[in-house]
Amino acid sequence: MMKRNSEENALDAGGLGLEYNLEGRKAKMAQDLEELRNFCQQIARFPNDVKNVIEMHFSRAIISQLTYKIYAESFLVSHIILEYRYLNSQYLLGENYDEIYEVWNSYRENVSIMIKTIDGLVKTNFFSENDYSDPSWHLIFKDLYWKNLSIPMIKLEHELSTMNGNGLLQMLSETLLVIRELVEKLKNDYLFIKEDEFDTIYEANHLLYKRDYWPSEGRNFRQNVENNYLRNADNRIEELKRLLKEEKNDFVHSQVGVIWRDFFVDKKELYQRMKNDGINEEQWKYFFQHICRFEEYEKWIEELQHPAPARKGLRAYVVKPEKADIIVNRIIELVNAQGKPKQIMMPIRAAIDAGAIERPNWESFEDEFGKGKLRSKTSFSDYTNPEKQPYTTTGYQSLVEGFKQIISE
Repeated sequence: MMKRNSEENALDAGGLGLEYNLEGRKAKMAQDLEELRNFCQQIARFPNDVKNVIEMHFSRAIISQLTYKIYAESFLVSHIILEYRYLNSQYLLGENYDEIYEVWNSYRENVSIMIKTIDGLVKTNFFSENDYSDPSWHLIFKDLYWKNLSIPMIKLEHELSTMNGNGLLQMLSETLLVIRELVEKLKNDYLFIKEDEFDTIYEANHLLYKRDYWPSEGRNFRQNVENNYLRNADNRIEELKRLLKEEKNDFVHSQVGVIWRDFFVDKKELYQRMKNDGINEEQWKYFFQHICRFEEYEKWIEELQHPAPARKGLRAYVVKPEKADIIVNRIIELVNAQGKPKQIMMPIRAAIDAGAIERPNWESFEDEFGKGKLRSKTSFSDYTNPEKQPYTTTGYQSLVEGFKQIISE
């Protein structure tokens, strides 16, 4: 049986509190999904277990024991589903969201087979009518699901211990249908959250977008602006201010732009309006993309108005200056262990793709490694070109994930 702390499973009428940061959310969702998959596997095994009991002429009480085990765990699974649904609702751009479809499809198929098996046992009077004592308990238990309440596990086990046979089978059948409805609600992404958390949820979504999407988008953004607008500009600061103003004026003609214009000062009100208007995930991404573009313009203008002291080497390109030492030292360690151009450039490209550093120039590479480490400037340009991807191995992806972990710690 699954062992979960009662405090972890506690649900109140308003939903769970914001207990998880972004990394904690990902870990918790992965754990919940694994437990849901395990439950699906138990359900899938039930018909064969019942068949073996019948064919081998074992005691009918074994079927009651199998039923009891699944029924008791179904109580915990309902809370896992509600918790998973909550975590997804809080972070609308959650990358784990699609995984629930796999669990849902498996559950739907297996539960249909299991219910058919249960119905067959009940209809053939496989157990006697006196095999259970209180058939009304399933109505109480079903009601608990919808109220999002919790009861002590010891009470549940006590109540179930008074039952067996057809009564227990019927209860399990109805409970499985309840859980199936919960999973379907999860699939449809119904939200239940507190209004006083809306600003926190907004900021969490903003942070998630900046971490998972903007590093690569931001590099392309600066490059495009530089090539298309700043190359021949007499005053780079004034040109950036003009571009920022134009983009904001264009943005407010969109549905999410209007909401931003009216409520950008009050994040709680902004999130509430977005939720009420049914803004979908793609619209959220569109929204945060523009918010990040505006922030990038403002950051760029600030850099030009108050330029930082020049730095040599790769440190000038580290996205998070406070991580410069650990990131650059790691790159140096990996690069110095290689001899061929493609392998030499792999750690640098991994750091770029991870969002740890911006695309460096040739001079910064020579400042860091000397003029003899890589002979061809063309090779350097090719291996750092964002429009090309020369690395596709598992080892390369491990490097990328390693740099992502460094910048997220």
